[in-house]
Amino acid sequence: GLLMVRDVDSGAERAIVEGLWGNEEALVTSVDGLRVSLRCGSELRIWDVDSGSLVRAWQPALDIRARMTPDGHGILDRPRDACCGLTLFDIDTGKLKVKLSRATLAGPSIQVSADSRWVAATTLAAPDQPQFAVWDTTTGKVVDFAGCTPDSGQFRGHWFAAVARGGCVWDLSAGARVFYREDYRRPFTALAVMPDDHGMVVGFGDGRLGVWDLTGESKVRRLPGHKAGIKAIAAAPDGRAFVSASSDGVVQVCAIKNGAVTATYCAPGPLLDCVIRPDGKTV
Repeated sequence: GLLMVRDVDSGAERAIVEGLWGNEEALVTSVDGLRVSLRCGSELRIWDVDSGSLVRAWQPALDIRARMTPDGHGILDRPRDACCGLTLFDIDTGKLKVKLSRATLAGPSIQVSADSRWVAATTLAAPDQPQFAVWDTTTGKVVDFAGCTPDSGQFRGHWFAAVARGGCVWDLSAGARVFYREDYRRPFTALAVMPDDHGMVVGFGDGRLGVWDLTGESKVRRLPGHKAGIKAIAAAPDGRAFVSASSDGVVQVCAIKNGAVTATYCAPGPLLDCVIRPDGKTV
């Protein structure tokens, strides 16, 4: 089998990796595009994109949850001498960089910020008591426990927002949770923090959308919604608009300033996610 790496804008081939055997999965590319990792059987392999050479073949202790960090220089894995926990290893040297405190993972999902400083995952505070935590990898310490198990979450700058029946937002620069709300009657299904601290856009299971301030104390305005539950929200880089995707098969672009719907796209079936490219022009 082959792994081919191409430039998104030009379609030009950048690298070809040979010798794969067909059961590879969990492809991850570093933010700078210089490294790519792929789980090959029981190994996590990392290649240099420009040369196509193998940088490291890593034998994970954490099985399916071991992953390369977005900067291309770290591997998150379980400690070699423990049955639980989470540690960060240096890809180039293979040496331990930091152990994340109180990291007893309760789920397969591990999220890492684009600069690789922050890690978010579900942990076990006690047997059968899952909680969500965010770590600073420069210290290995927990920023905050939300007391909830989110269905999804996203990093944006120094903010991290997660959905869990209600929602929770962390200001990572301050090391504190700034918003936490649970609502069993009208649960959040999507949440996105806007750039430059302009507030957050919240989506609900009944298709409603709204803009809230970051304290969550007041609802700024209600926006045009969908006919079915909101599955994902993505904010434009300039903070002027956001995109929402729904199980009604509609992608909707809304202006933050006045709530006007500026574009609508229909898919042949339900939508589960949406992403805006950094240029702010492509969804």
